[in-house]
Amino acid sequence: MAGISLTGDAFFYVNTLESDGSTPFSFGAAGRSPWFSTACCPSNLARLVPQVSGMMYASKSDQIFTSFYAGSSVVIPLEEGNVYIEQKTAYPFDGLIDLMIKSEDELSFALNLRIPTWAGNQLVPGELYQYLNSREVKPEISVNGKAVSFEVENGFAVIKRKWATGDKVTLNLNMHSRFNKAIDFIEANRGRLAVSRGPLVYCAEGVDHDFQLSDVMLKSEAEEISVESIGSGILKGIPSIKVKGTYRVDETDKEVGLQMIPYYSWNNRGNSPMFVWIKEK
Repeated sequence: MAGISLTGDAFFYVNTLESDGSTPFSFGAAGRSPWFSTACCPSNLARLVPQVSGMMYASKSDQIFTSFYAGSSVVIPLEEGNVYIEQKTAYPFDGLIDLMIKSEDELSFALNLRIPTWAGNQLVPGELYQYLNSREVKPEISVNGKAVSFEVENGFAVIKRKWATGDKVTLNLNMHSRFNKAIDFIEANRGRLAVSRGPLVYCAEGVDHDFQLSDVMLKSEAEEISVESIGSGILKGIPSIKVKGTYRVDETDKEVGLQMIPYYSWNNRGNSPMFVWIKEK
């Protein structure tokens, strides 16, 4: 989603992970462009986004699958009857998801809740990237306020029971900020860290700092990573995080606070330096 501006009228053709704010990298521009001579990316976004609502839920005769989390409502036909689900959540900014269930009669079916990879021990599947620490905070699920046990099958937490109108399912994915490292084969990322929170990768922009981001180093052992919702401007309502780092001034390391925003939201306040992968102290 970094490919489209928050106002929907400027685009990236490539999604760079580092910029000095002045060197052109996107069809001759150092930032977003209003259009491209080969404009497949903007049109693909325009085609994809309206389809997302149709990808959120799936079903079989006696099973319902939640594939994506977002505020929504849906009627799903099962073999025994229709099920109405209303989903309330601030995901991907928050890991708390509520599902309210309604049906004309009590129905027996399996509710399958997707457990994303980031809620385990790495941000995305594969061997390229790993969380720096092995801390794993397991998801929690409750039905009508009572914790329930569950098994994860093919990436979904499965809850089989008889459901009735008014049942409320709460999934807590326990969202925390995490440091990520790449495998050593990726030369450009050696000795660098990336910060993620939930499913979102974060970046630092020069517009938020009065020092050169290229000279900042992150403390990988830093535990104090605060989260604060941006209060004004085009990024209003988007959670930013602040992590401690150091900045070298006259051969002396000075401790600084590094403010970071979700990567998808960068370059919405003009061109300035941006870094996803930051040096590790």
